[in-house]
Amino acid sequence: MTEGTPPRTAFLMGAGLVADAGLPTANALTTELRRHLADAAADGDTTSAQLLSVYNFTIGGIRFQRGILDADPDAPVDIEELSGALCSLQARSTSPLAPY
Repeated sequence: MTEGTPPRTAFLMGAGLVADAGLPTANALTTELRRHLADAAADGDTTSAQLLSVYNFTIGGIRFQRGILDADPDAPVDIEELSGALCSLQARSTSPLAPY
């Protein structure tokens, strides 16, 4: 912060506040993303069709890992878990575990 600049305030809010405001929760955002990609792909958008394939692959991997860990693979996947998996996949070639 520079001198003379007023401090900024950040508010952390949970799902209760988001849902009460009529906004989608983290789980609903994942569902909305899939619906949006599927609708656009059905309309002939090839980029959305490719992104839907990436979405399905990633969701499948998350559910597979849950099964390996003896967790419920059918539990909803929230947008934060999905985005975390996608970021990890994007950086996979630079990971120290990449050779393994």
